[in-house]
Amino acid sequence: MATLSKAIREERWQVAAYCILLALVNAVEQVPQEAVPALLETLAGEKHDLS
Repeated sequence: MATLSKAIREERWQVAAYCILLALVNAVEQVPQEAVPALLETLAGEKHDLS
């Protein structure tokens, strides 16, 4: 997170975006494989019925 904080302070938006993307990839790796499609739909703003 230190890199992200520094990038934001220095207004290096592309570096900040890469840091956020890397954090997202790391988080998705922790999600059960069968939940990834619903997660991606949620991130895309689509409604997903979990029932």
